[in-house]
Amino acid sequence: MSKSNRCITSSIPAAEGTICQTNTIEKGWCFKRVCVAYGTRPEGVDGGWGLWSTWGECSRTCGGGVTSSVRHCDSPRPTIGGKYCLGERKRFRSCNIDVSFAQS
Repeated sequence: MSKSNRCITSSIPAAEGTICQTNTIEKGWCFKRVCVAYGTRPEGVDGGWGLWSTWGECSRTCGGGVTSSVRHCDSPRPTIGGKYCLGERKRFRSCNIDVSFAQS
């Protein structure tokens, strides 16, 4: 039996339902690689979006281009059947669109 809350045997995940024990769980079973007390089933955690990255390099140096920014569903990551984030993972905006006209 494992004394940590992770269900790992010889560096590989233990089979679902394997008996386990931790410092806080006297008698438990392995559920999705985690030792949980008998009679319980942990709730899933829905994912949350992380921060947007900085805007990337513009696709063109002049005449108008596009740049993008991304974010990841890792604040927190979805676990044990929790929902993945909804919404945009990547966003775009125009760049280098300044146009200067010479007047005669």
